Amino acid sequence: MKRHVAVLGVLAFMTACERPPVGAPGPDDVEGRVVVDLPLFQQDRPAIGGKWYEYSVDGHVLEPKDEAWIVRVDDGAGGTAHVAFRIASIYDDNTGESGVFHLDVAAHDGAVWGASARFVATTNVKTASSCVDLVAAAAGAAAERACDDAAPWHLRLVSQSRLSVFAGIAVAEPAIYLHGAARAARVDGVGLSALPAPSSLADLNDGPSALSTDWAFASFAPDLPEAGQAVGDIDRLVGQDLWLFSSGFRLAHVIAARDGASLTLSASVREVDTADQSVDAADPTAADLVVDLGALPVYLAVTDAGLATVDAANHGVSGALRPGNSRRWDLAVVDDVAGVVGPRVILSPGAAALDILATGLTSPFVASESP
Repeated sequence: MKRHVAVLGVLAFMTACERPPVGAPGPDDVEGRVVVDLPLFQQDRPAIGGKWYEYSVDGHVLEPKDEAWIVRVDDGAGGTAHVAFRIASIYDDNTGESGVFHLDVAAHDGAVWGASARFVATTNVKTASSCVDLVAAAAGAAAERACDDAAPWHLRLVSQSRLSVFAGIAVAEPAIYLHGAARAARVDGVGLSALPAPSSLADLNDGPSALSTDWAFASFAPDLPEAGQAVGDIDRLVGQDLWLFSSGFRLAHVIAARDGASLTLSASVREVDTADQSVDAADPTAADLVVDLGALPVYLAVTDAGLATVDAANHGVSGALRPGNSRRWDLAVVDDVAGVVGPRVILSPGAAALDILATGLTSPFVASESP
C-alpha cells in the first residue's frame, strides 16, 4: 500500500513551502511593500476540526495524534450518554487513498468503558460529507446518517481548506465537527479502555479571550465555544480594528458599525504576494456592505475585490458553522452558535483574523529592522 501518493492534494507540497523569514523584508526594505505578520493572526478553534493529525514528511502521511475524545450526547430518553472515540486512520484499507475516516468507538455504561468497535466510513470526505451516530457506532451497528438536523448524529466528517498561519499556505484536509448539543472533552495519551470516568471531567468555564483562541480542551465543550471564537459576539466585531487574511491570499482591513438590526462592514482589500506574504503599503479604497441582523445566517466573502454575500445554494453552504467550500467565504454572521443566541461572528477555516487594538499593535505588518 503506497500511502505516500494518497495524501490530500494541497498537503503534498507542504515540504516545499517554508514560512517566509520573519523580520525580513521589513516595511522599509521593499519600496511600497509591507510584510504581513501572519503568525500573529488567530483562527476559530473548534473542539476537533482539522487539528487532529501530525503531518509526516516521511511518506507525506497524516498520522493521528495520540488523542481521544469523550463525547456527551442525548440518550434519547431525556438523559445523557457518553461515547468515546479515537481516530485510527484516514486511509482506505484497499486503495490507500486518503479521505476515509476509521474511528475506534467505545461507550461508557455508567461504570466502565466497554470494548471498542471500529467504524469505517463508506464515504470519502473528498467526495461528500458524512455524519456519524456515535451511539450506534459503539454498538457496532450501521452508524452513517444523513447530515440534517432531524437525524440522530454527533459527528460531521468533512473535507475543508484551512489556512495554516505558520506555514503561510492553504491545506486541504479531512476534519471533524460536533453536532448540536454534543459536548466533547479531549484526553491525551490514553487508550479508550483507560479513559477517565466522564463524571471526573468538568464543563468548560467558557468566555471570550482577546489574545488566544486556545482553551481547556480537557473540559466538556461544544464544537466552537466562545473561548475558541476569534471574534464571537457581534459587539466585539464593532469594537475591533480587524484584519482578515484569507486562503485566497488576500488581506482585508475591516471596520464594522452597528445601527440596531443593521451591521455595516467596510473593507479595503489587498492582494498578498505568496512569495513573501507582502502587500502594497497603500490602503486601497474600501467597499461597504450592510448586513441585516434579522435575516441570519449570512456568509461573506470579505477578501474578494469587494465585499460580497455568498450564495448558499450555489456554493453548497448548509448548517450553521462549517458550511460548504471554506475558500468561498471568510466570515459569517450567525444567530446561534453552541446554544448562544444572538448575532455571532465566526471565521471560515480558510481565514484568520487579527484585532490590532486588542494586541496593542499599530498594524498587522512585520516591524522593520531598519535603523
